[in-house]
Amino acid sequence: MSGIVQDKKYRNRQKIKDRFITAFIGIFAFVWMVPILWTFWTSLRPYQDIIEKGVFSRPDTLNLNNYAEAYRQMEIWGYLKNSFLVAIPAVVLTLFFGSLLAFVVTRYSFRFNLYLLLLFTAGNLLPVQLVYAPLFKMYIWLGDLVGNRNLLYDSYLGLILVHVALQVGFATFVMSSYMKTIPKEISESAMVDGASVFRHYWNVILPLLRPPLAALS
Repeated sequence: MSGIVQDKKYRNRQKIKDRFITAFIGIFAFVWMVPILWTFWTSLRPYQDIIEKGVFSRPDTLNLNNYAEAYRQMEIWGYLKNSFLVAIPAVVLTLFFGSLLAFVVTRYSFRFNLYLLLLFTAGNLLPVQLVYAPLFKMYIWLGDLVGNRNLLYDSYLGLILVHVALQVGFATFVMSSYMKTIPKEISESAMVDGASVFRHYWNVILPLLRPPLAALS
């Protein structure tokens, strides 16, 4: 009987705790969202209306003219095009190389696998500003080597490779940590069935990496 009473008290305390946490998260989310919603609300008001009546006044009208004007002045589609041309290939290449390296250092045992992982992840400890000058000189040198200085310098390809180089270490660290939780019996079964190294990676391990891949994307 006493155990039932104690269990009931515990459930009541847990309910109170859950309600307190829910209320705290709700208040925090509301406080966090207010500036964003207020900024969006203000962006729908004509500029002259805000100047004459103030930010906190009741608007006479709401429209999308500010967005249309920003589009005309900023050529936003050009910036979006550049972002897509850089971001999508950079993300795909980063996830591919990061997952492939994590697969090698976690699924196969060899003498330098830990040092290889440290080599790629240690680059994230350096300030980004330290790599700008060496990277610029390397891009110029490689361009002169192949007879086309603009191959990497001042090109989409060069910018994509910069993003890949700066992010692949962190992606490798995250995916290798997750991959260590995958039972090795899965890999052993794939190898017993005659799967090649790439098929083992592509058809067996990569589908199991959807959570870290989604988080890193």
